Amino acid sequence: MRVFIDIETVPDDSLTGQKVAESMCANIEPDARLTDPIKIEANIQKKKNEIFSELGLSPLTGKIICYSMKVTDGESILSDTTELEENEIALLRRIDNEITQSHIRVFSP
Repeated sequence: MRVFIDIETVPDDSLTGQKVAESMCANIEPDARLTDPIKIEANIQKKKNEIFSELGLSPLTGKIICYSMKVTDGESILSDTTELEENEIALLRRIDNEITQSHIRVFSP
């Protein structure tokens, strides 16, 4: 029996997440070949958008919004698709408790 855990994240909109995101975008340089100010601004904005699109993947700038767990036999152990109110440590403890309470044995390779 295998357990699959899917955790979805988005960029953290807290003050800490915003500060990290701002520092990541602070030194963006436009493509050196551009001379038109409008194209330079568009190029910088494009690079910022690329950075922001990946912020949810970093533990420094992302937060968990939902998760689900399934067992290979198709039995649903736990599924939550709403935005989580709890902090991530509490969430990870809750996932661990669900695995423990469902008597699933976890093996390390």
